[in-house]
This record gives sequence, C-alpha cells and structure tokens, in this order.
Amino acid sequence: LCGSMLCYAFGGNDFFHQLLTSDSVLARVSRKVGATATVFWGRWWLPTVPLVPPHGVSIVLGEPLPSMRTASADGRPTDEEIDRLHAQYEAGMRAVFDECKAAAGYPGATLDIQ
Repeated sequence: LCGSMLCYAFGGNDFFHQLLTSDSVLARVSRKVGATATVFWGRWWLPTVPLVPPHGVSIVLGEPLPSMRTASADGRPTDEEIDRLHAQYEAGMRAVFDECKAAAGYPGATLDIQ
C-alpha cells in the first residue's frame, strides 16, 4: 500500500453558495435516489465566479500515512489492511483538522467523515 500526505483545505466549502444543504428537500431527495444534484452559484449569481470565503482559504498538511507492503500473496491488500489504513487516515485527518481549525478561522468547526 502506498503512503500519502494528509491535506485539508479550510474554506473550500465556501467558494459557492449552494442550494443543497443537509436539511433541504433537494438533499433528502438526493439521499433517497443515491445521487447528488445541487444548484450552486458564486459572485453576482454566476456559477463560474467563486466567492472569497470570509476567512480565506487555508490548506494544511498532516503527517503522511506510512507506506507498507501487503501481506497477501497476490499483492492486493486484504480487507483488514484497508480497514487499518482507513482508520489511520481518518485519525490523521481529525488530528490535523482539530490542530489547525482555530488558526484557519473555524474554531467551533467539527469534521464529519461519513
């Protein structure tokens, strides 16, 4: 399995206004059909002109995930190896998010990984 750098962009969700929010009718329909459809717009109601987020955009990097070789004979990672790496990824993302959120202007934010 290949190692990778952890990276998070604070403010990325604020480039565009969007009609799809977690409690909207469109969001409920999207969840029901298993496909996302949204309407978004930026500055001057144009879809191609992004907004400038109020806190700007901050890109933070965390510690890279370790590289490792798979133990399987065919060279494919096992489900357990994938689950272990995913757990490490999630823990690393939470750590870098929580460490940097106040400095990025989002002190009360929480990271929701689904």
